Amino acid sequence: MSRDDINDIRRYQGEGVYQVPDSLEPSTSVIERAREGIVRSADRIEVHPERLRDYHEMLEYKPLGQKEIKAVLENSPSLKILLTTRAVVFVVEPRAKTAAARAYSRVIMLFRKYLDENKYRHITISIKKVSEAVFTSYEEARKRAQSAPVITGGDNNMLSTLFNTAIEEGVSDIHIRYRGDTTIVLFRKNQLLQTREVLDGDVGRRLITAIFTIGQGGGSTKDFSMKQSIDTSFKYPVNASGRHMILINSRPEERGAKVVARIRDTQDILPLARAGYEPAQLKDLKAISSKHQGLTLIVGETNSGKSTTLTTIIADIPSEYAVCEVADPIEVLLPNVDHFPVSTDDEEEMNRVQKDLVRQDPNVLVVGEIRSATTAALTSTIAYAGSLVFSTLHAPSVGSSFPRLLRFGVELDDLQAPNYLNGLVAQYLLPILCVQCRLEKMAAPMLTARENLESQFHYESIFKGEQIYFRNYSGCSACQNTGVSGITLAAEVLTMDDTIRKMVSKREWYNIEPHMEESGMYTKHSHAAKKILDGQFDPHMIESRIDPFTARHVESATSAAKASIERLKRHV
Repeated sequence: MSRDDINDIRRYQGEGVYQVPDSLEPSTSVIERAREGIVRSADRIEVHPERLRDYHEMLEYKPLGQKEIKAVLENSPSLKILLTTRAVVFVVEPRAKTAAARAYSRVIMLFRKYLDENKYRHITISIKKVSEAVFTSYEEARKRAQSAPVITGGDNNMLSTLFNTAIEEGVSDIHIRYRGDTTIVLFRKNQLLQTREVLDGDVGRRLITAIFTIGQGGGSTKDFSMKQSIDTSFKYPVNASGRHMILINSRPEERGAKVVARIRDTQDILPLARAGYEPAQLKDLKAISSKHQGLTLIVGETNSGKSTTLTTIIADIPSEYAVCEVADPIEVLLPNVDHFPVSTDDEEEMNRVQKDLVRQDPNVLVVGEIRSATTAALTSTIAYAGSLVFSTLHAPSVGSSFPRLLRFGVELDDLQAPNYLNGLVAQYLLPILCVQCRLEKMAAPMLTARENLESQFHYESIFKGEQIYFRNYSGCSACQNTGVSGITLAAEVLTMDDTIRKMVSKREWYNIEPHMEESGMYTKHSHAAKKILDGQFDPHMIESRIDPFTARHVESATSAAKASIERLKRHV
């Protein structure tokens, strides 16, 4: 191609005509979907056999895989047109015919100009009209192929096996400990972290490098480095679904590097009623999330399911509300939510977003996480502007959330203001005992027989002779020899009222938990105690994650259960 041709293409770039990279073909997954009669259109998937024929016809020409001539593509509101290397034009019927005709003529002129310089100069350009859905589907295939990671051989196979196995088994996190000559791969499932395999050091390094390489194809722009911390994310397709988000953190370690890959199913929205909340808690949660103004916080420690709960709440917001989400990254795309990927660590960008969001006129704002004074200021600004705001916060309980917000620059006057804070939800994700192999007597292998006996008496005195169960560390076939069979929540839901606001004004947040117990509300301890009495939790395992139990917590669990029943009866 001559310099004049290149200049022509560059000139047309500003008008919607641009050069398409060669050696790009639609991905196999897209082709397989097309063979099944599936064509993507906007936000829905439709089955159109006649469109499928057109789509296959476009695929047969493979304009992006030939080097004799560069394919030229116009894709604008007025015209959608594809010119193949075999002198075939696919065009979507334009809406604005005059503007389309001009653009169409320019494409043909450019194509003929190049044909005049080679043996195909006498070929007649044939025109084929296709639907917009077919054109859009082909464009998706092209873009996917363009961004596909270039990894071949054993590293790619090993990585695919690792991710696919983890996803199939319901693993929440993959830990990779690179130690130079050795690499240890661990899976976290049901909150338990267990060694999966031990690899040679060189194999482990190639595996980690492959993660970041494939991440670039899924949207990541970060390269792996042993010498610096990396925080990134990308979408990973399993069975062509592309529904899983992989969140990667890599950090140098004294002997090498530590990489953690968190796996998030972007289409799995768990109803709160199945997450483990009590009916009375669900009622309170609905009440604070249904207000028209103010801030609601979901708090918890790392890997406590905060984002999942937040997603479930906003998925239930009626479509007539304008909902905006600001997060880094955007993990789940919801049809009625405007998602804005923003680096919440960039103060300048957040200040710009703050101004924009006020003008976006949101009924509801979702901030992925409050982790700086800038994000705290954003939630306050929008809440006081008359919108309902949801966010998450790293804190172990509702009471500990208040001093943490103060450290982020939130004023004490705001925390006790009637229209600022609606309520807080704190939650823990905890493993459920396998009912097939749970034990009536404690037999934890990390304890001596004497320690086991002392712990047994301790729990019997707290739970007043009630039958409680313990984990069988040998497990059985039903739980894959782990002794646990799933996860559920221990949670506390706090609705702000005058009593709580007075405690906050006096900085007496240590009194919030006793107040909740006296009022018949579940705390994380009393909720966990209830589930111990129900045979779901091992008390020793729970105490290793939260503070030790006392007899008060068990009494509070019983009182909260009775109070919950009475509250629900009054509202029937």
